[in-house]
Amino acid sequence: MSTTSRAIDEEQHSERALQLTLQCQWMSWENYIKNDLSWSNILAMPPNLLSFCISSTYNVLPSPSNLNRWRLSSDPSCLLCEKKTCTIAHILGACPVSLEQGRFTYRHDLVLSHLVSKLHSFVEDILPIKSKKAFGIKFIKAGQRQPI
Repeated sequence: MSTTSRAIDEEQHSERALQLTLQCQWMSWENYIKNDLSWSNILAMPPNLLSFCISSTYNVLPSPSNLNRWRLSSDPSCLLCEKKTCTIAHILGACPVSLEQGRFTYRHDLVLSHLVSKLHSFVEDILPIKSKKAFGIKFIKAGQRQPI
């Protein structure tokens, strides 16, 4: 087989592989959702979280692109940013509209604000209401006496 025919075969294979949409986009590993599915983590997870982790890892959640592939919907695009194919990876961390609106950090920020309010009330209960006035140290130059 000549070099040019091998290059043409590889190019045709790459084109065919890019046409396949099964299992998200299997040639682009930068969008791969990495989950630590070791036995210790699996056994420690609640059942609904385990189901979500496995489903997101293997791209079987009902994303618009999957619904289109399963012939349950005709539109595989993102409802927010109108990207042509809306995959699980796009939904869980790559939609620019969600990033701009703060949708990914909303729940995290809500939990943190609740913790901050509880910590403030805890600190107020511990510390006395009136703080003692701090007395400063008055330095005296060499050869001078302390004022009375």
